[in-house]
Order: sequence, then structure tokens, then C-alpha cells
Amino acid sequence: MDPKSGPLYVILDALDECEKTSCHQLLVSISDMLTDSSQSMKGGSRIKFLITSRPFLHQSYANSQKVFQSQISIDDDQTGYTEDLQTFIQERIHEISLNRQFSNDIRDFLCEAIMSKADRTFLWIHMVLASIEKSLLTSRKEFQKIITSIPEGLAEIYHRYLTAIPLDHQEDASKLLKLLLACSRPLSLDELNIAFTMDPSYTTAESIMQNSHNSIAHTVQGILGSLVRVTGQQVSLVHQSVKDYLQDQYIASIDSPPAIRMVNPQGSALQLATVCIQYLLLDDFTVDFFPTNDSPTSVIAEETDVFGELPLGDFEGDFWDQEDHDLDSNTLFHDPAILHPEICDSLVSDYPFYTYASLHWAEHFARCEEDAPEELKDFARSLLNPDTANCRNWLSFYHVKAPTLDDDLMDQNPIILASQFDSYTVLKSLLLDCEPSQVIKNQSLYWASRLGHDRIVTALLQSGAEPNTRQLEGQTALTVASEHGNRSCVTALLADSRINVNAPGRNGRTALSFACGGGHDDIVKELLNQKACNPDEPDNAGATPFFWAVGGGHHSILSTLARLRSVDINHRDKTGRTAVSWASGDGMADTLIRLLKLPRININAKDNKGRSPLSWAAGNGCTDVVEILLASPKIDKTSIDNDKRNAISWASARGHCQVLVRLLEAGCPGVDAEDIDGWTPLAWAIQTDSPDTVQALISDENVLIERRDRGGRTALSWAVEYGHIEVVKVLLRAGADTGTQTRSGRTPAMIAKDFGRDDIVKELEVYGP
Repeated sequence: MDPKSGPLYVILDALDECEKTSCHQLLVSISDMLTDSSQSMKGGSRIKFLITSRPFLHQSYANSQKVFQSQISIDDDQTGYTEDLQTFIQERIHEISLNRQFSNDIRDFLCEAIMSKADRTFLWIHMVLASIEKSLLTSRKEFQKIITSIPEGLAEIYHRYLTAIPLDHQEDASKLLKLLLACSRPLSLDELNIAFTMDPSYTTAESIMQNSHNSIAHTVQGILGSLVRVTGQQVSLVHQSVKDYLQDQYIASIDSPPAIRMVNPQGSALQLATVCIQYLLLDDFTVDFFPTNDSPTSVIAEETDVFGELPLGDFEGDFWDQEDHDLDSNTLFHDPAILHPEICDSLVSDYPFYTYASLHWAEHFARCEEDAPEELKDFARSLLNPDTANCRNWLSFYHVKAPTLDDDLMDQNPIILASQFDSYTVLKSLLLDCEPSQVIKNQSLYWASRLGHDRIVTALLQSGAEPNTRQLEGQTALTVASEHGNRSCVTALLADSRINVNAPGRNGRTALSFACGGGHDDIVKELLNQKACNPDEPDNAGATPFFWAVGGGHHSILSTLARLRSVDINHRDKTGRTAVSWASGDGMADTLIRLLKLPRININAKDNKGRSPLSWAAGNGCTDVVEILLASPKIDKTSIDNDKRNAISWASARGHCQVLVRLLEAGCPGVDAEDIDGWTPLAWAIQTDSPDTVQALISDENVLIERRDRGGRTALSWAVEYGHIEVVKVLLRAGADTGTQTRSGRTPAMIAKDFGRDDIVKELEVYGP
């Protein structure tokens, strides 16, 4: 090189995509050249290489070469990476939108939809954007289809990645892909290492660790290449579209290696379920790690370090004769429930795969149990038998780490457990072996219905479970299934001739009430199709399903119910409030607009205290709702409640100045009217210490600032006694008389002095003697 020239930069992009042998040779040549160059060149001129690749290339070769030590990490979990992707998406969508003249709504939809599925994968983003740009169909539905399907060309890329897997690692690749395809969350490297190593020959966790891989990141990246992403200590498929591609049955018909063609949802679930079950049945877990009900202070497995502070040895003479033991009451009489989290932490530390296996084995087994070998089914049954320590251990762990069930899972009946964890084959086996009590069957039906296990629901109904009994919180199987949106369970329950579709659950609410409140349109329609269904059945508070649909803002359900003649849209609950009243008081402007369009709706219905929807909206500061109500020609602006308070009074009492202004602008009367106790809106505003509200009131010519209440006191007198100095200033600026006296002859200044408010005294002196 000419010594006068500057550095020469050579950029090699995506070197890890190259054929491995030639890639390695190239790196060797670059290393040799740079080493020779650094020794021979005395000037500052030299060749500089910028090489980009995934971390695997650097870890497998370059990391050991001195010339390649300089490294810039651009991991996708770095700060700013997601923001950069979002900026790129926004710029490209903006460009496409300009060319296609898309509306702002479509542009925003595309940005949000793509970003939500991007998963930090530029390749997927690039190909989706290209598909959108080329698409001749431009409806929102078509764009949604493009975004949710595998982009054109990406399948070919994934196929190329699969065919690049070394022939001698096809079985390994198949096992890894099954684990990554089936996992419910990204696995840690330690978890994947154990799952990949695990086979039936191992009986202890130690034996697994002894034979596990020493560099699992190197192993998985070397075998699967660009199909996986290792981020920190987590490993996952590079994008959701890889999972979609592997789950597509079309893969079985293309020229993939046999081992790869075996990667499918069922087989993957079976692979991971087998690993999880085998791990939980290791000899390590055949002793109780958690205190049992029989003995709250029983000694836990010796392997557990949680109780390392107990003085179980290493002392001479009688233990109780020694006085230097650090043994407090917490050590001797520790509440077992408090100990559980500590024991869980110890298990997580000593057994890296225990968390995943405990929390997810049942869901994986449920997906594949029909195809599972009999031995695995027997193992699963063992894990659902509380008579075994293996079962008690993972159940206790599950209860601490995934407290999704309300009651204690310890000492549960196996049939209830099988129902809770959707183990259909285990349940069928248990039902064949013994006849459970009616109570057990009914409890099991409740849990299956609540958790959405429709196969279990059907099996239990066939075995004689009673669908109408009330369980936890008074819920029936149908009400709890409806509450949690489990349509398949609702369908199974409704098919039983014994079902009472109107049976009350928690707080007297029916299944329809829960479905309406949860926004479960499909369940609502299915329930309404039942001839016996009462769509206007009130609960203990007098609220009907229509109330709950309104309260949840579920407009489609609201419309469905309103069309039924049997539904009273002006129904009053036990407080006398209607759906319009609740929507108004809760500030549900969009819902209220829909309610006011109903031809039979009563916009002025008063509750038991005489309060109207306008009163509730004003009192709760719902400005938008107040404007909507005032715009209706049916609104009664003069409405007062049982205490003779109007909307202005309620807005003033809560300090809602904006609402007050809207009411005054709309000409609502009663700005200076007394209520049943003689209080005017101004009196309420002064009490609540709202200077802006006070100012808005006294700006109205109908408000008498010197009006005396029934005790003979003025607004200024009360403001001084309350100590609300900002309100005092507003009144003084408006000309309030500082010399007025109460019936006992006390002036505002005297009141201020009595309360030690020198600051208020000074303000009063400025405006009067």
C-alpha cells in the first residue's frame, strides 16, 4: 500500500451465512494478513476489516484470535434496538402510504400491526413490508392476512436454513426444534441444556448435569444456525413465523430430511412433556421438600439448604445445655406457608429445570396425551397422585410460583387435580378404577369449567357430575365458564338436559350476566338461544345483564339485548339507578351515545335519592357526558333530588369547574338555589375549597354574594372559618363585605384571629377596616 494513503476499509457483511469451510479459511487468511501487517508496518496506514455476523461465528472461531478481539455488540436486546426498528417501520409505511395514498388510519394500523408481531426480527419486517408494497389488494383485511401469514419468500429462506443443518446432527436438530417449538416461553440456556440432555436413563439431576453440554449456546447455534436467537441467557426461535412454518403440514411434503419432517406440534408437545415428566419424577424429588400437613415442623429433604441454620450436629454434649445457639422462634416455629417461597428459591437454584417442568408439564401433556405411550400416561397419573412426594413437591411449587387457583392445591383428590390440569386420559383412567363421591365430581366439574377444559367437562357430566351445584364463591359450572369466556365448556354444559341456564352464581348473577359483563359475545348468543334463558334476570343488587353489558362498554352485546322485547332498558336496580344513570356517573361517553339512540330510553330517570343521570355526571366531573346529556332535547335541566340539590349544586360541591361552566352556559337553573339544608351551590364550593368554582359562580349575576344562610352567616364568613385563603381572595376581589357580622357579632377578621390565621387577617385588612 502507498504509505501516503489512509486506511483501507473492507466490509464483509453476514459472514456467518457463508459456507463454513470457506468461511473459516477466509478468517484464517485475514488473521494472518493482519498479523503480518501489524508487524511490518511502521506507519499509521493499514487495512481495517469490518465483519458482521451473528454471535456464533465470533464464539466459535474469532474469539480466540487476537486480531478479532475488538467487538461491537449489536444484540437485539440493547437499548434503542426496538426504537430503531420502529423508526424503520414508520418510515417505510410512510413511504408506501404516500405512493398508495393510504389514509392515516390505515398507516397507523399497519405500523401497530407490524410492530406488534415484529419480535425484533428485521428479516421478517423487511419481507412483510415488501409483500404489502407489492400487494394489488389493499383492504385492511388483506393487509391483516399478509401480516399474520408467512411472507412470500420467507418459507424458502427457512427451508434453506433447515437443509443447511449438518447431516450428522439431523436428530439433534429435530430434538432441539421440538423443544423450542413446544415451549410455552423462551427457555433459558440451562433449561434447554437439561431438556436436550434428558433421557429415560437418568434418575438423578446430578447425572444429567454431568452429561450436559459444556457450551450449549455454541451447540444450538452451530446446529440450528439462523433459525434460533440467543439473547443473553435465553434461547428461542428467531421469530414466530419460524414456528408457523414448522407447524405447517406442507413441510412434510417438501424435500426436508426425515428427522426434520417429524417436527410437528403433536410430536413437539410429546417431546417436551416427556422431558418435564421424567424430570419431576427424578429420585431427587421422591422426598418431601415442603412441610406436610401431618407435621408442620417436619424435617425437609436433607438436600435442601433452607434449613441449614438448624443445629443438627457438630456439637458436644446435650444440645439444650448449650447457651450460644443462634436459635430464635422463627427458626423453631416457622410458619410452613412462609417457608414455601424460600424452599422454592432453593429448588430453583439447585434444579434449573424445575420451574419450567412444574409450571408447564401438564399443558404439554394435555396436548399430546392421546398419542402418548402408556408408560408416560402412567407417569402422568403418578404426578397427579398427592400420595407421592413427587406430586406434593411440584404442586407446592406450582402454588407458590403460579397462584392461578384460589384454593390450596395440597392434598387434593387426584380426580380434582386431573380436572384442573386438563389430564383427560388420567381422569378417564381414574374414573374407571373407582367411583368418586358426588362432591368430588361436582368440584372437578367446577374447576374444569372455570379453566376451559371442555373434554373434562364432558367426561364428568357423563360420569354423573351435577352441573347446577354451587361451589367457590357460589359459582356454578355454567356461571364460572361464562365468566371466564370458556365457550366450549358452555356448549358442553348447555347440552346437558339437567342444566339450569338461569341458576344464580356469585352475588346472584346468572351465566348471561357474567357473559355480558365479560364481553363474551359468542357465549351471550349461545345462552340467548336457550328457550329457558331469562335475559332480564336481576342479580342480588338488582342489576340485569343489560347493566353489565353497559358497565363493560360492550356495545355489540348492548345492542343485542336492547333488541329483545323481554329486556327492560330502563330497569332500575335496588338503588333505583338505571343503565343510563350508571353510564353517566362513570363517564362512559361512547356508551351513553349508543344508549341515547335507543327509542325507549329514559334520559331523566331518577334513583331512590332522586338523582338524575345529569346529577351523577355533574357530581362525578364527567364533562363529556354532561355535554352529551345537555345536547339532548329530552334532558330535564331543572331536575332536583330528594335533598333539593340540582346538577349545579353537585358540580360545585365536588369542585368540578369545567362541568359547572357547561351547566351555566346551557342555562341550567338554580345557580343560587338553596337545598333542603339551606346550602347554595356557592356554599358547597366554598366548603370544598375550589377557588375556580367559586369564581365561576359569583360571575353569574344571579348569585348573591352577601346572601346569609339560615345561621345568618355569609360566604366570606364561612371561607374565613374554613381557612381557605384562596377562596377568601376570590370573594374579596368580587367585593365581599368584610364588615358583616354573625348573629353573635363576630366579623370575618375576628374569626380569622380566633383561628390564628394572620395571613387571612392581612388579606381582610387590605379590603376593609
